This record gives sequence, C-alpha cells and structure tokens, in this order.
Amino acid sequence: MSETRPKLSPAPPKRSVFGVSPRELVFQNVVAHEVSEMVLSIMNKDKIAQMVKVCMESSPYFQLACPSDVYHIVPPGASAPVRIRFSPDENKDYSHELTCIMAKEKIVVPIRAIGARAILDFPAQVDFSECPVKHSTQKTLLVRNVGNRTAHYQLSTQSPFSVVPTAGTLGAGDTMQVTVTFHALTNGEHFGSLCCNTGREIRLPLCLRGKGQGPLVELSSPTLNLGNVFVYTPYVYEVELINKGALDAPFTYIPSTTNVDFCFTVEPEQGMIAPGGTQTVQISFHTTVLGSFEEKFQFSVAGSPTPVILTIRGSVTAPNLHFDLPELDFGDISFGFPYTQRCRLTNCSMVPVTFKLRMSDDGTQPAVDSLDQICKEGDPSWRKGIHFYVEPREFTMNPSQGTILPQGHQDIEVTLCSNTVMEFYRRLLVDLEGFGEGVASVVITARDGVVLVVTTLHWLGLFNAHLTVTNVFCSISQSLGVNVLHSLSISDSLGVISLPRCLVPELHVYPQILLYHECHLKVPYERKLVIRNLSNLPGCYGLIPQQRKDDSPVLYSSPKPCGIVQPYGTAEIPVIIEVQTLGEHRTKALVGVFGDERNPRGVELRSSGRLAEIYPSPSVLEFGSIPALQPASQSFTLFNKGLVPVDFSMEMASKSNCFVIEPSEGAIPARGEVPVTVTATLDDTVGFDDTVQLFIGNSLWSSVFLQAFGIGTTIVTDKPFAPELNLGYQFSLVPCIHQFKVTNKGRRYHQLFWSAECYSPPEEGGQSVSTLSSPRAKDDSQRPKRASPVFGLEPLSMDLQPGQSEDMVLRGFSRMPQHQLLSLLATIRAAETLL
Repeated sequence: MSETRPKLSPAPPKRSVFGVSPRELVFQNVVAHEVSEMVLSIMNKDKIAQMVKVCMESSPYFQLACPSDVYHIVPPGASAPVRIRFSPDENKDYSHELTCIMAKEKIVVPIRAIGARAILDFPAQVDFSECPVKHSTQKTLLVRNVGNRTAHYQLSTQSPFSVVPTAGTLGAGDTMQVTVTFHALTNGEHFGSLCCNTGREIRLPLCLRGKGQGPLVELSSPTLNLGNVFVYTPYVYEVELINKGALDAPFTYIPSTTNVDFCFTVEPEQGMIAPGGTQTVQISFHTTVLGSFEEKFQFSVAGSPTPVILTIRGSVTAPNLHFDLPELDFGDISFGFPYTQRCRLTNCSMVPVTFKLRMSDDGTQPAVDSLDQICKEGDPSWRKGIHFYVEPREFTMNPSQGTILPQGHQDIEVTLCSNTVMEFYRRLLVDLEGFGEGVASVVITARDGVVLVVTTLHWLGLFNAHLTVTNVFCSISQSLGVNVLHSLSISDSLGVISLPRCLVPELHVYPQILLYHECHLKVPYERKLVIRNLSNLPGCYGLIPQQRKDDSPVLYSSPKPCGIVQPYGTAEIPVIIEVQTLGEHRTKALVGVFGDERNPRGVELRSSGRLAEIYPSPSVLEFGSIPALQPASQSFTLFNKGLVPVDFSMEMASKSNCFVIEPSEGAIPARGEVPVTVTATLDDTVGFDDTVQLFIGNSLWSSVFLQAFGIGTTIVTDKPFAPELNLGYQFSLVPCIHQFKVTNKGRRYHQLFWSAECYSPPEEGGQSVSTLSSPRAKDDSQRPKRASPVFGLEPLSMDLQPGQSEDMVLRGFSRMPQHQLLSLLATIRAAETLL
C-alpha cells in the first residue's frame, strides 16, 4: 500500500529588488556621424542599499559613459542613471544590449537604433455612411510620407471597395491623393480594409465602411389626421411620395388586411418616381361605421427593405340636429279640430342632410276634420261614429321632408287632429337619408310637472344603443375590426311632442222639448234648437237624420243640421217639421256630438196636426239670443180662409211683461190677413218661453209659441256711465263728487264688487295738462312733483234684490293740476235660481 503524501504548492516567484526604465532603448531618426545619448535608470526597490554591476560588450557604435564591469551602490528607494552613447557611421538600423548584474538576478536591456525609412500617414478609418446601391461613391484621401526616405508602396482592398492608385513611389515629405471608391450592389452595411505595403514592414490596415441604400422615398407627411368626419359622406385627401434618392423608385400600394381599409381607395396604386421627383396620391374615404379609427397604409418601394408607411386617423360622427324648443305643448285639444305648433330644426353639421319626419305609433288612414264632418249631413258616422279600417293618422308635419344646408335650419309645422279620446304618447322621429332611420327621437312624458326626456338612436343595425336618461353610450363592436366607445350628449333644447289630451267638450241642447203645437197638415213649421258650449274647447255637432218610414206621423229635417260651436258660445239648429196625420204627436230627435256619437243628446218635438181656416203663421217665433232689457221684435200673420170677417183678441199665457203684442185685438177680413208684431224685452239672462193665445170670441182658437234667450246684464245706472265718464275740468284742492244710482232690473238677486285703478295718460305735444292749465309754469325743473290723485268709490260692494237700487258716490281729489284717468271694473254675481 503506497503512502499518500500531501501535495506541496509551488513556491511564489521571487520579487525583483531592481527595476530599469525604459525596458528598451530605441534611438530614432538616426543621422550618420552624429552622437546621440540616452539614459537608463536603475531603481532599488529594496529597503537596503544594493550593489549592481553594469556590463556591455564592446561595440564601435555603443559605449557606456561610465566604466564597464564596475559595481555601483544604489541606496534604498533611489535610482542610478546609466548613460549610453550612440555614434553611427551610416543611416541604417543598429542593435545591441546592456546587462545589469545584481547579487541574485540579472537584467538584460535591448538597445536598437532605427535608421531612415518611408512612413505614409493614412487615417485610421474611412466611413462612406449611406450610399445608393449600384452607384459609385468616392472619397479622396491626402496621404503624406512623414518618413525620411522615399516610399515604394502598393495599395490593395476588397469589393465593393476599390482604390486608385494601386502602386507607386512617394518621396520623403511629399504628399499624394488616394481615391477610394464604394460601389455597393446590395442593401446593407459593407466593411473592408486598405493594406499599404512599403516593402520594409506591414502597416495596420485602413478600415473601410459603407452602407448600401436602395431608392429613398419619403412622404410629405407621415400622418394624415382627418379629424371629425361624417358617416356616409365621401372625402378626398392628397399626400405626396417624394424620391429623395439618386435612383428611380418604383412603388406599389400594399392593401391592408383589415376591413377598415375597405373604406379607403388609393389612386394610383403603383408607379415610378424619378430621382428628386414627387408623386401625388389621392386617398378617398367613405364609411358607414361610427367611431374613432387609426389605420396604417404601406407603399412598397423596389430595392428598399422597408415600406413607406402612412398613418391615417380620425373619428366618424353622425350629423348633429337641434330643435329650438324643448317641447311642443298642445295642451287640451278638442276632438276633430286641428291644432298646429311650430318648431325649428337646425343642422349644426358642416354637411347638408336630407331628412324625413314621421310620428311613432301614428296610423295611416287620414283623420277626419270637423270641417269635413259637418259637410256629411246624412252620414252614418253621426249615429255610429267614425269607422277606421286602420289606426287614424292624426299628426301631419309640414314639410315632412327636405334638405337642410350646413349650418341651416328648417321651420316645421306639426298639426294634430285627433280622432281618439286619449292622452297621447308619441315620438317625432327624424330619418336622415344615407345616415339611418330614426337617428334621433325624443319621448316627453309628464309626471308631477316633471318632463322626462329619453333619447334613442337606431343606426340600421350597425350597433346597439344602451340608453340612460340624459346620455347615450354606444358600445360599437363590429366584424369590421373597429372597436370604439361613442358618447352622445343630449341638450335640453332637443324636443318635439308634449303630452296632449284629446277631449270632447260637453254640449248642451236647449230646450229639451221643442213645441210646435198646432200644425196644419203637410205645412212646414220651423223652430230652432240652441247648442250651448260651456267648455273652453270648440265642439262639432250634428242633427242625426230621421229614419223615416211610410207611416211616420211627423217628418223633420234641417237646412243646416251640422255646425261648430265655439268655446263658451252658442249655435242654432233650425228644425223643420211637417205633420202628416191629425192628432197629438211626440217625435224624438237626436243631436250627435263629434267624438261622442255613442251618447247623442235627445230632444222631443211636440206637435198637433189639424185642419185650419183661421190660423197664425208662423206658429212659432224664435227671437234667438238678444241683449237683456233691450226690445227686439218678431212678426207673424193671422190668416182668415173663411168668407166672413172674424174678430179676434190675443194675450200672453204667462201674463209676463217681457212680451208685448201689437195689435192685441182687431178683426181679420174675409180671405184676408193681419200682421202682428211681438216685442220682447227680457229681464234676465236665461231662456224665455211663452205663448200668444189667439181668441176668437171667447174661445181659445190657436197659439203662437215664443222663445228667446237673454244675454248681457240686467244691472243699469241712471246716468251715462259706460264706456266712458268724462268729469271735465275740475279745480285742484277742491273735492270732485259724482253721484249715480245702480238698479237691478232683473228677476234675480245680484252681488256687485267694484275695483278702481288710477293712471296718468301720456303727455301729448310735449306739454302736460297741468302746463296747459297753468301758463306760468314754464320751467319744468321748478314744477313740483306730481302727487297721485285719490279716487274713491262708495260703496265697493252691494247686494241688489230684483228691482232694488243703490246710490253710488265717486269722489276725486288732486293737489295739482293734471290729467287723470280712472278705470272702474264691476264684477257681477247672479243667483242661480229666480227669486
């Protein structure tokens, strides 16, 4: 078994205690027969003094300045200089060596002398940077022989570089031009070297660098920002391709793989651009997609490794339309009456838009206007109502379509003629040609006085609209590869239709029983029905035609069966009957209200058929509506078909003082007639019915029926009071008193409430009344300020029973001369029932 011994690490190298500088002695620029000298320093690195011996073999050219083979003592940390002399006898290279011997080491220092030689001064590198391919680029170098002898040189390099000249001589201190050519055949970087051989030694090569570049084409602008553009609207833009290189540049447009590129058309798609030339490229844009986009368009240039890239960005928006009103408020409307509201539609966009208006949930069959309905006297619609095969078209817009120029507007009339008793819930939709149907719609609902606006957008299925009350956020995700988030803010001025309510006004027919009394057979007799409208809406009415039979005892008709009664107004229907048989008759007639045909108003026509010899004609006098307390006259004629004169007398059945007969008695000649005038002076604002009784002898023979309706008021004054009371000139500072009496000449109890308002009229001719009444007041600045006069009326309220009178006193007082007007207004309340 062998014995294992530990391995010993090698001993560290001994540290030298001496050093020399320089390590080599080189004599340069040697000149024959000239002595030159160099110094070698020997340094003691030890901490104690050391001895060193300097030795050099004998040479005719190199000598030590000190004796050879002599020891020198060098103190610690100090150095000892040793001088060496060199004396050549010709201009050539020499070599020798010097030896330093210490106790434990020896140092040999080489000695060389360099004679005359040729040295060519070249730059370290030549960089051609970017140069067109297949095109020669030259650089000229200035080379100098910095040596002291003639240089015999040879120059060489590698493709794609070349050099001229390739060989020659250059004297000491002379210069020459060296041309280096770079001719790249391919794109990219190229490297090479230039070796210069002067025959004595090989010089470090000169580095050559160059980059081959194909055709250089750039865009006039690398980015085209379209800004906000409108959907469905064509646009054309131009950019320029610029050839900044030295070669012809054939280019080709590379279509994009995204579908957004289908919105663009590039012309031309290929071509050739001469060096220094330009090519204008037209880019047409037309899209059907909303949202923001950014697209890169590439143009390939033959010979260029990278394409030219044009970035196009923009945002596609829809046209902006604006209504000038927040809503169109129709309020309460009457059935069958057209109501019109106006608004203005403004195009806030920079492109023209062609619009078409339509109403949501509106029908197609035209609605029936009340003016058309009153022309349909015998139409079944008065009995059964209007029959619509489809829903009625109740809204019309004028114009309903058109084109609005950029920044222009269109005034629009919206007319509602309702044939439906309901509260309307509608939206006015705006369709834009080329942009979509229902691009904007506004629904306005009323709830506790608050208007809620909800806007919807429909874009032909291009995207889904998620709605909130005030804003619309449309998330667009399409197969075209465009992902955008579009926001539309709805202003509070965008609106169209309010929440109207269609009503049928309540119409009353008076009287409920229309009396014709005795009527000669087959002789027409006319009386009138009064239609009274107590609402604030107009109404349309019509006498429903009689359904006649062969044995109908009474036939009735009207020359004007239909009409319109205004708000708070009255209208009349003349009703003519012809009694066909003898005896008492009660005939039912119906008055229909347009929109409420299911509930016609019933009227009873009472008549008595008889054969006549002595009779009045007409047998009914209708005074209509006449002012109260003002006489109005109507006439009838007494006819005697007999052969002898007949004495007659007449009196009122009710013993009323409202009707006066003239003459009230007399004689009717045989086969003659007597005209009779009845004067009505009504003492109330209600309907009056009475009868003129015709007596032949002591027998009641016939009757004439009277009907009148009083309007106005039965309150009168004993002095002229309205419309103007002129008090004339009165003295200032003296009370003015005017007394008058108010009398209730009606049959009902009345309450009166007075209100007074004083004001000064405008001055005429630059001069006030006070100036006219005071000639000395010429300086306006010295006139005292006018004091408002005080007018008083006593009493301000009163209760008047029928026939009762009340004294009134009007008092006025003014401290200054001036012209004053007093406006008096009386509010009269009458009892509902007669006293």
